Amino acid sequence: NKYKIFAWNFRDILSVVHRIKYHARICALKGSSVSFYSSFNSYYSSDFVILFWFSPGRSKEPEDLRQDPRYLGRVHVINTIPQSTLTIKNLTENDSAEYRFIFKTNRVTWGSDLHGTTLTVTDLQVEVTRTSTNQDPQYAELKCHSRCTPAGYHYYRWFRNGQDIGHSKSTYKVLINTTDRISCSVLSFKEHKAPEVFLTSVSADPSDGIVEGNRVFLKCSSDANPPANYTWYKKTKMSAHPLHRKDSEFYLNPIQASDSGEYFCVAKNQLGESRSGNLNIDVKYAPKRADVSLSHAEIVEGDSVNLTCSSDGNPAPFNRWYKDNQMMLQGQGGVYQFTFVKSEDSGTYCCEVGNIYGWINSSTCDFVVVILVFIICFNINLPSGLEMEILAIMLCIYMSVFILCIVPFKNKFELKLTESITCDYLSHYFC
Repeated sequence: NKYKIFAWNFRDILSVVHRIKYHARICALKGSSVSFYSSFNSYYSSDFVILFWFSPGRSKEPEDLRQDPRYLGRVHVINTIPQSTLTIKNLTENDSAEYRFIFKTNRVTWGSDLHGTTLTVTDLQVEVTRTSTNQDPQYAELKCHSRCTPAGYHYYRWFRNGQDIGHSKSTYKVLINTTDRISCSVLSFKEHKAPEVFLTSVSADPSDGIVEGNRVFLKCSSDANPPANYTWYKKTKMSAHPLHRKDSEFYLNPIQASDSGEYFCVAKNQLGESRSGNLNIDVKYAPKRADVSLSHAEIVEGDSVNLTCSSDGNPAPFNRWYKDNQMMLQGQGGVYQFTFVKSEDSGTYCCEVGNIYGWINSSTCDFVVVILVFIICFNINLPSGLEMEILAIMLCIYMSVFILCIVPFKNKFELKLTESITCDYLSHYFC
């Protein structure tokens, strides 16, 4: 796992060290190991005391990499005069830097000002170079590459869903199914694979507390590679209406009750597209209206009558019924029922509805019970022998006021007891 020298710098120095050879540039793969070789000729080699490697970008003063906590356990130096070898293991992209060494004897220190070896740590990538459209499975041409070229010739390995498929070239043509995940590696570093490419796998999450008037955003997440573009949709009865494109987050500010419904997002990259599951948005809000209505236009004593309080609100509102400003019933449900209405039930009714987000009063409703007017004909024989004809008794009730009218009609109408009073006679008598 070491890279051989592929470029050299030669310096003739008529001083302490008169010749040095070292790598000018090295490219290495992330996760691998790399070795820097430097050889030198010195007039003072026999006086050698110490030689260490450092990175000028790490600190103001040269610091032995073996003492740097960022390299702890990853750096190994072998000094066999006139050569020094620096090996760094488990490379990360943060290791990309320039590396130099210092040669010290009892009499001189040399090397800190000269240019050293520039290391570039790169990661393999799977590039999508070509795809087909409107096909399932999706046809794609893929390329395994990196920002720089590691030294030497490399064979490649391609993996589908973690399995080595035995392909050794840097390019790969494949039909990708929706569940496939494709990656590649350099043969000598099979454990260090490029990030997988795959079709988008999408999930959607709403913000907590969806209350009318608040600012709410919907987030569509996908770890798709290459990165995906997004489109948000709201479902309607007939189709889905596109709302927002490109960004994964969709804002509703301020959210309204009318925004309630089912949403989903579609993420798309060069390898295809994927649709999230439906996301139900249930906007909570206080009641905005409350109306009282009667089940009958005309109410007669003995009828079964329903008073209905119609309202909105989410969650479903709680109801309180009032008669003449006095609360008489409360509970869930908007119907107050009279199974056998009586005259004393007459009054002015209203309802109050509300939930945890607010309350509202209804308009009032005048509730009137009408009792029918009866005309009754009968004779009363008084003890004195005085005979009176009682032609009618009319009972009128309106708004709980009872009036009893006894109307004598002696010498006004001559009616025989056998005659019956018809409805026409109603027009002659009033209370």
